[in-house]
Amino acid sequence: MPRLRIWVPIFVLAYEGIAHGDLQHGNTIVSADRIKLVDYDGMYVPALSGYSSNELGHGNYQHPKRDSHDFDPSLDNFSSWLIHTSIICLSIDPSLWDWVKQRDEFIIFHKRDLEQCQSSQLLDILSKHASPQIRSVPKTLRRLLSMSPEKIPILDDIAIAGEQASLTPEQHFRSVGLEAGASSEQVKEALQVWERVWAPEWFQHNRAVARKAAQKLSAMKDSFDAISNAGSSRLP
Repeated sequence: MPRLRIWVPIFVLAYEGIAHGDLQHGNTIVSADRIKLVDYDGMYVPALSGYSSNELGHGNYQHPKRDSHDFDPSLDNFSSWLIHTSIICLSIDPSLWDWVKQRDEFIIFHKRDLEQCQSSQLLDILSKHASPQIRSVPKTLRRLLSMSPEKIPILDDIAIAGEQASLTPEQHFRSVGLEAGASSEQVKEALQVWERVWAPEWFQHNRAVARKAAQKLSAMKDSFDAISNAGSSRLP
């Protein structure tokens, strides 16, 4: 699987005060190792400040409270968070894809999960998941859904800052869906997934984010070394 510079297009837009307006699967094209955005008819640019939006975006990717008056540079923030948390959940537990019976119109979160977040069966299941990282997702989404759309923070400001870096090796492994007794191949695969998601060179536009990503990745590798050295019999 190629390394995808997942959020570079979004960051470039955000730093220019621009928003796509309809981030979703149908407007995203994977080309080689990069992601391209298409369909700009709902885009916000600074020259349109004061106008209303001519569309509200795909319901499975948008904040339920969004309306035509929400038309500013923060327009993509909620969608970015939603896609980000969806990808993280699937990278840890791919079986979630089958559980939600995905039918091409969403990743794992449907509009009903966003509109009824306190009673969502999916969010309830995620809150009880074996992975601490997945268990944190419902709380994050519910917090974001309690905000008005324009108050949603940009993803790169706090996404990695919210990750814990002081876990035990066992907790680190569980955070990527592994038990301490995982085989060396399972560990290797998990670390490859982690590197694809958090490789710091993808965040060079933001040094603070890059530093936090590097620290997290380093902690994961330290966990790998600790468990490998302490339990070689459990890592065939």
